[in-house]
Amino acid sequence: MEKNKLHLVDYFTKGINFPQIISIFLILSLSSLLGCKDDDNVSAPPQHVQTLSVADTAFMRNATLFNLAEINLGRLALANASTDSIRLFGASMVNERTLAQTELNAIALQNSVLLPQQPDSVHRALEQQLQFMTGSAYDDLLISTIIADHQYARDIFTIQINSGEGQEIINYANKHLPLINEELQTATRLQGQIVR
Repeated sequence: MEKNKLHLVDYFTKGINFPQIISIFLILSLSSLLGCKDDDNVSAPPQHVQTLSVADTAFMRNATLFNLAEINLGRLALANASTDSIRLFGASMVNERTLAQTELNAIALQNSVLLPQQPDSVHRALEQQLQFMTGSAYDDLLISTIIADHQYARDIFTIQINSGEGQEIINYANKHLPLINEELQTATRLQGQIVR
């Protein structure tokens, strides 16, 4: 056995010159490195690349805050408003904003965007304030807030339609802006009917 090892060593040292040995060593080293690189790529889990712009993501978050606030205000209208027309409007708003948010949640999930789970602190404080009110004062504050919220939503949805980058988000804004405008008109009409 010892003789075979020496013979092999002699072959490499005598049969192949030093630059050839270095070349073979480099080729083998590079091919093993490249082989490892390929193996790493095969076993690595696929990475999801977020395709939405910062502006599109901000729109989704703001639209979510709007939807969540209006769902809660709609529930408050349904439960405590002093007129049937405001209660019916509240029920309709809960339904429409819930559908809109369900659609937005699906888009967010596909694009790995985290959305708020509750309304902002201003709307949470407003809900606390409304608990201590009744009658036309309750209706007036509720409807005034809904109008202001819808005016803001109309603006951000319009900006998204005109300046957004993600087509799916632009389509969402296009689909829901007409209903926002319709709800705004209804709220404005209801505000005019509140007996002060």
